[in-house]
Amino acid sequence: MKAIQFGIFALLLAACSPAMTFYPYDGTKYITGEGGFYEGQLRADTLGHSLFEAAPEYKYTYIDIYASGLPKGGECTLLGYIASSDMSQIFKTVFEMGGNVITGSDISMPVKFQNAGGVLDTSASAGKTSITTLSGFGASTTTIYRYNIFECQ
Repeated sequence: MKAIQFGIFALLLAACSPAMTFYPYDGTKYITGEGGFYEGQLRADTLGHSLFEAAPEYKYTYIDIYASGLPKGGECTLLGYIASSDMSQIFKTVFEMGGNVITGSDISMPVKFQNAGGVLDTSASAGKTSITTLSGFGASTTTIYRYNIFECQ
């Protein structure tokens, strides 16, 4: 019985969750990067776009992806937080925002936001979460990726 209740809860959770969550941060505080675990780089020209439109112009031509940390010695401004199961949508949004670094590290801020409604409070948790749903056709797993987005100089 508990398995059925969990399955129904998981299905409701998956059905009610939005495809992408994005929390912008408008601030002027900088974080100085101390290095980290570098995963790779994504170039803007690898993103697909419509053949009937000109290729989009972005502020940066690539995004550095960190499993944790930020570029060593980089002066980084937090642009926002993004969560989605679609990595191509995450990358497209980061390029559109003018970001050039994403990190799987959590971010803790020394101040509370006014009118935040508790959404961010003083941290933005990153990483990834897998959600498994059970149905009459078997199990399916969706992975939600969460990143903090930065512009680093």
